[in-house]
Amino acid sequence: MILLEAMSESNIFSKSMLLYYRSLSMLRSAPLPTRLRMHEGRSGMTFDKNPFPEGDADRHALWEMLVRRDIDAFLGQDWSMVEDDFIAESFFGMHAHFLGNADAWRLQFPRLEVYRDEWLRQAKETAATKFAEPLREALFRVTNMRDIDVNGDRAVLHKKFDGSVAKADGGTDRLKWQTLYFCRKVGGRWKITGFVGYMPHPLGS
Repeated sequence: MILLEAMSESNIFSKSMLLYYRSLSMLRSAPLPTRLRMHEGRSGMTFDKNPFPEGDADRHALWEMLVRRDIDAFLGQDWSMVEDDFIAESFFGMHAHFLGNADAWRLQFPRLEVYRDEWLRQAKETAATKFAEPLREALFRVTNMRDIDVNGDRAVLHKKFDGSVAKADGGTDRLKWQTLYFCRKVGGRWKITGFVGYMPHPLGS
């Protein structure tokens, strides 16, 4: 949201209103990722800053893929933004159902299209929920993916969710789980081969 400061002189106020509506028009007509960047540039937010410098190329790229791009695609309900981030022919995903007993974890996503359908279902459900705070900022706030093990062309990523998002009805959505992602570099680009997701955080809790 763009805020206008109160101004006492009418001519200054009129010019400011004109600039405001021009900016608002540009913001609304831009694609979603561009709108997000424009908004952040105006507000000076740094909540989505990549914790890995570009010099740490592998971890920087992995964080961009599994945090920034994943969040933006999810909020836009746009699977095409992340579809090429997977190795479809060998992908599978385990669902831990937030249970500490690994015997209860299930091979719930044996193929990428099964995971895609669940991802889209959750994205649609989230889009229909009214929140009391900016959702993109909240998702970055509750997401932590600083533990990334890289060995040659393989990587294991520890992605944790820990926090709450305020809802418009006065309630909260509590996010508290973790996922292990397994990735492989193919043709110079990192891709996801599978994951074990929705584990309790911390394990044993």
